[in-house]
Amino acid sequence: MRTLVTETLDFVAMGTTGRITVEAESDDATHALLQGARDLVEVAEHRWSRFLPDSDVSALNDHPGERIAVDPATLDLLADALHAWSFTDGRFSPFLQKTMHAIGYANSRTFAGRNVHCGSSATGVIPAASRIGPDEHPPITIDRAGAWVIVSPGFGIDLGGIAKGHTADLVLADLRRRGARSAIVDLGGDTAMATDDPGQPWTVDVQDPQDPDRIVASAAFICGGVATSSTLRRRWTGPDGVEHHHLVDPATGASAAGPTVAVTVAADSCAHAEVLTKDLLLLPVEVALDRVSSWGLDAVLSVIDGFRLRHHLIGTWSQP
Repeated sequence: MRTLVTETLDFVAMGTTGRITVEAESDDATHALLQGARDLVEVAEHRWSRFLPDSDVSALNDHPGERIAVDPATLDLLADALHAWSFTDGRFSPFLQKTMHAIGYANSRTFAGRNVHCGSSATGVIPAASRIGPDEHPPITIDRAGAWVIVSPGFGIDLGGIAKGHTADLVLADLRRRGARSAIVDLGGDTAMATDDPGQPWTVDVQDPQDPDRIVASAAFICGGVATSSTLRRRWTGPDGVEHHHLVDPATGASAAGPTVAVTVAADSCAHAEVLTKDLLLLPVEVALDRVSSWGLDAVLSVIDGFRLRHHLIGTWSQP
């Protein structure tokens, strides 16, 4: 039986750290797979970052009300994001670019677990024109046949986490098509994985959001995606003295302030898991736990309970 070669690549992309591990039949094969995967992440970032001036997202945000030609892959991602917005009754929203800018997340600095002081004196309230309820008509028109998109004036696109999850899924699928026997793609905690050998699954650990050196849950997967959203990461203080984080409640325009401070979800894809983490984090705790149970999800919810942090482990997750 031929011995397989495993190799890992660490890099920085999409405003976070990435790690890709592949298993293939030779050193040359693993090297080529990793290089192709890194190139694909770079392509995705240049399409979907709101911080890069020549991205599809920036073109849409810079020209509201105009018909903008975009890459077919961007059409797919925007359609998925719009579906997620509807599915979650607006708790996940791709229309928060103006809000993120207003609360100070207006540059592409990598947070890497530290506070960042951004140049904004805003109090973090979403511009009135950008507020939209789930029953309203979405402020975007997507024409797949013509490969163009129109974003309504007063709104902006920020694909954020769903772009990372979608990219992880794309990279994993590409690695498998190109011969990877096993692979795991981690983009800042958004993880997609698959293996040919059910006896050698990938193990995913969930960190304590208050203590990254402590693991509170683990699970093994042969395929699928895992994503985590936490209000305790990517925090910064503006010159106004207000502390913000990057998970905004679309209903208020302010950083989410509920007792749930972190959610990890395993799903059929990383992009799907990413959307579900936002949905569950913004729901009342009991509603979120009921939803996890009724949908049969594998999830970890970290909730402030009085003066302590309580971790709810549901489904396949267990304490290490």
